[in-house]
Amino acid sequence: MIYTPPGKYVVRDVWLRSNTWLRGEGAGRSVLLRKASSVSTLDPRSNVINAGPTSGALYPRSDPGRDIWISDIEVDANAQQQIQTWGGNAAGDSIGGAGIDVRWVKDVVLERVYAHHAITEGIRLWMCPSAKLIACRSAYNGTQERYSGRGNGFNVEGDADQTADPEFRKYTVLMDCEANHNADEGFEADLVTDLVFMGCVAHNNGNSSASPSSAYGFEFTGGRAGLTYPARVLVLGCMAQHNVRAGKTNNAGLMVNAASALQQLVVDDFIVYDQTGGAVALEIKGGMGDLILNNILVDGWGAPNSEQHAVIVQVASGATLRNVFLSNVCVRNGRAGGYHGITILTTGSPAGTCTNVRLSSCAVDDAPACGIGLLGNVSAFTIRDCAASNCKDHGIYVYSNGANNVLRDGFITGCLTEDNGGAGVMIGSPKGGYGRIEGVSVADCVTRNNTHGVHIGSIAADVDVGAVRFADNHGGDVIDEGQRTSLLRRPR
Repeated sequence: MIYTPPGKYVVRDVWLRSNTWLRGEGAGRSVLLRKASSVSTLDPRSNVINAGPTSGALYPRSDPGRDIWISDIEVDANAQQQIQTWGGNAAGDSIGGAGIDVRWVKDVVLERVYAHHAITEGIRLWMCPSAKLIACRSAYNGTQERYSGRGNGFNVEGDADQTADPEFRKYTVLMDCEANHNADEGFEADLVTDLVFMGCVAHNNGNSSASPSSAYGFEFTGGRAGLTYPARVLVLGCMAQHNVRAGKTNNAGLMVNAASALQQLVVDDFIVYDQTGGAVALEIKGGMGDLILNNILVDGWGAPNSEQHAVIVQVASGATLRNVFLSNVCVRNGRAGGYHGITILTTGSPAGTCTNVRLSSCAVDDAPACGIGLLGNVSAFTIRDCAASNCKDHGIYVYSNGANNVLRDGFITGCLTEDNGGAGVMIGSPKGGYGRIEGVSVADCVTRNNTHGVHIGSIAADVDVGAVRFADNHGGDVIDEGQRTSLLRRPR
């Protein structure tokens, strides 16, 4: 054990071997301060804390370290005092310039650690299976005047070599951690599997105006093109607030970009508020099964000319997404310039496919466009017990959205749409549209004070409207453009 009694200690780089516990008396009491003007290049020695068998040498893949524990300590990387000697060269930004950088070490535990003012990331763990980060904080990382190329609060990555031992990508848990005022993302994870976030908070990240990308509170990248291993991610009881890069429109509280297979993703009890751009954005580029979004609150999203959705699941060209479950998702207070509240979307040519979709007990209020949208090659879907109100366009919108697309086999039941600028329920597209819609039923719904109650576009066939209560829809209760819908029953 290395004990750090209360005090501020000026250091260059600290190296921890296997079976070592670095312990202090708490942030603000036991502080490791990086010596001013001690960084010239971004190499491992520019990190404040590293792990290795000897000073200056990282653990290799062939002989990893194990059992390193850091607790109750503050790491001040003192980035502002490194600028003159460092000079702003971003080379090596993925290996140097961090507050804490640990790689190729099994069973790492960080507990009540505060890392801040690093040139790059505050806390970086690469190839560290079974790592546990508990009640840690990472803030004000990534320099503003001279952007290093990286500036995340927490960065967790696995081995990009698919032939490497898959165990070195598994079982990272972050619990009760906080990331704030970092130049880029609050939490960023890539090439890892079996990843758990519990009780974590990301707020006010995206502070660097020099960074070219949008900012995210939580960003999970499910591999890269050509890497086929699955990833499983659980986000439970977390919060994101105002993770925004000024001038960028694709900011998000949670971003998932699955370039390869992302096997399971579960987000439960998640709050996003005051988010310029989108709130929850899932972009599936490979294949995916078993997506569950449950108990999500979005309060405030969108920006002028952003056209960002509050919650979007987007399936890229050639990708397949199956088993999508959204329940108890509440979206409200969209800003002008935003787009739909909740959207399932397939894109590209040929378009991706999305099947077995279930939306239940979801509500959208005050969306800048539509409330709930299923757009593209979507099949076997149910929208049940949902509500859409005060939206600028349609309340519920299902549309094939492409010349070669087919949206089919769906039920809209038990829903309420009211005070929307378009139709309460829009099936197809007004005055034409692209693709085909087949086998959609609307029943046991209430639609009131919309422009139309149920509007059926000319590309829709085999649509059943039954047992719907209409009230005060000032443009008509049912509009059927194509007159090709079968089993159409006007309400009594």
